Amino acid sequence: MTLYATFRHPRDSADVVPGVLLIAGSGPTDRNGNSSLEAGPVNTLKTLADWLSQDGVASLRYDKLGSGKTGLGPYTLDPASIGVSVYEQEARSALEFLAKEKDVNDHELASSVTAKVACSRCSWRPGTPDRRRRFTRWVSSNR
Repeated sequence: MTLYATFRHPRDSADVVPGVLLIAGSGPTDRNGNSSLEAGPVNTLKTLADWLSQDGVASLRYDKLGSGKTGLGPYTLDPASIGVSVYEQEARSALEFLAKEKDVNDHELASSVTAKVACSRCSWRPGTPDRRRRFTRWVSSNR
């Protein structure tokens, strides 16, 4: 099965940087944080990826099974057969991909199931000084 994703590395950084796997929340929510059940785009995960990039943090977000370009794949004829293990494998594969990116520090990785959790846990606000150091400390304490 192919997962469609967006990898974002900080534009102005030649350094090895921390990385975050952004996983969309429940329902048919795509890599940008948009749901076919909601009117119009919300773009919570895309916005969070932009903020992370501005602060020197790489990110990977993907269309989980049943959303966006990924769609239902081999489960199209029997969506009821999708179990939790399928979503676990998606996340595991995405995290392994992120860890193998040459400019991502595989010892500074984190994941977030929703943009709301990431924003509150990392105290993310655009323009706040020293966010990357706080993020790195948060990653280290939550291994």
